Amino acid sequence: MFPYSLLAATSQPIFMLTNGQTYVEIPFTFVNNLIVVEVVVAGKRPMNFILDNATTNPVIFHKDYIRGLPLALGNKITVRGAGNGKSVRATLISGTSLHLSGAATDRIGMAVLDKNPFAHFKGGRKKIHGLLGSTLFRSFVVEIDYPRQVLRLHEYENFSVTDNYQSLPMEVVNGRPYLSALVQGKLATMEMNLMLDLGFNNALLLQLSDSLIQKLIIKPRIAKVGVGINGILKGKKGAVNSVLIGPGYYEKVATIAPSARSLPKQELSPGVFRMGSIGNTMFRGTSIIFNYPEEKFYIACPEPLLAKQEKKLGSDIKPIEQEKLVF
Repeated sequence: MFPYSLLAATSQPIFMLTNGQTYVEIPFTFVNNLIVVEVVVAGKRPMNFILDNATTNPVIFHKDYIRGLPLALGNKITVRGAGNGKSVRATLISGTSLHLSGAATDRIGMAVLDKNPFAHFKGGRKKIHGLLGSTLFRSFVVEIDYPRQVLRLHEYENFSVTDNYQSLPMEVVNGRPYLSALVQGKLATMEMNLMLDLGFNNALLLQLSDSLIQKLIIKPRIAKVGVGINGILKGKKGAVNSVLIGPGYYEKVATIAPSARSLPKQELSPGVFRMGSIGNTMFRGTSIIFNYPEEKFYIACPEPLLAKQEKKLGSDIKPIEQEKLVF
């Protein structure tokens, strides 16, 4: 999660469809369990962006990636995100164009980091240049078809959900979506407010007290649990017995619990706290839909079991032990 915003309060969509249809299909690839799409910046340079609905405006990881582009650079800012390291310096871009295959915006604000905190992030042959944030989710009903590796962007007024999806209430707070989930651990079961975070490449992240972590995580062990904008996250990792999200029941879910210093609790509204995040790995093997204006979340395949998904998909769905990313 990258905590900055250039958006004014508006109901107008930032992105528009350019194919003359009511929806568009955009192919994506997986890089370490993260969704990566190609975006053309300023009408000139194709870049690979991670889809991260917990970030507001797009972020480019290093100023070298925009060298030579006709961009209007603005003020410098200092940001704090996940991690134990120093704050990150960034430069704001007041407005430029971004084009996906079938969708585009002519003027959107971005931030460009002075130093790439994910320079060591290994994306195979695909270089990762930045993050594409929740501006996309505020513009469309967003469907993520994991098995086919397709992103479908639907116009709100023409969207209708098919019978194979089940609707769940979703609360959108400060532009970020939250679900209620029932987490069963070693010695306790808790109902939790969990953010749906596509920028987290594992299954479950918990932000709870040490005493609750001991009751929930099976065999918790101290470790480096991830990497964020501000460096390494330390904490505990292990698994919980199960997670129930509406009709979806997941067993033996890989779980990390960053220390409070690495990832402090965030208040959603007075008296209500974010208790953690649900990441991409949870939904591999099914399809999901985000409808921000109506605050609805849809999930296909009513009874997915994580254990069965792992068996079916093999190593492609195993939690990434060496490096979990939390943007």
